[in-house]
Amino acid sequence: MKIKTNLLKTLLLVNLVLSSTLAAAAGDEKKDCRKPRIKSVTPPHLSEVQPESEFTFTLPVWANPEKVTMTVKKIPTELSIENHNSFFLARGKIPPQLSATYARFSVRAEAELGCVKHDGWLYKIAERAEQNTPAQPEADISSAMPAGNAPGQPQ
Repeated sequence: MKIKTNLLKTLLLVNLVLSSTLAAAAGDEKKDCRKPRIKSVTPPHLSEVQPESEFTFTLPVWANPEKVTMTVKKIPTELSIENHNSFFLARGKIPPQLSATYARFSVRAEAELGCVKHDGWLYKIAERAEQNTPAQPEADISSAMPAGNAPGQPQ
């Protein structure tokens, strides 16, 4: 009976040690997951930009390019993401409906291991430049006058 009690205590102790080791390992796995950091935002944060202009930013190689989303002033915005081997370069354009306003650019990036990073910046979007309509050519005055009354002609 004494042997069974010692064996039972030993098994419980081994079980306790194993479960605490597994719990610690699971906790370490979460710590190893690095959130993708958004860097090299161009134009920089708080810049004044033209309507429909292009912006870029970089993401680390451990980011999942298929799980990067962006909104500009809550408007979903399309990004093209290029692999440059040591980083990803994301390009986008300011939505055409935005001008003469401030807009928050919000990025959600997910790492390959599942960690998520939310980041963003603010731009002042300039007023849309008025379309320059070509000036009307001046009308030929001589064609507007009745025949025989053109300037420089004797009457």
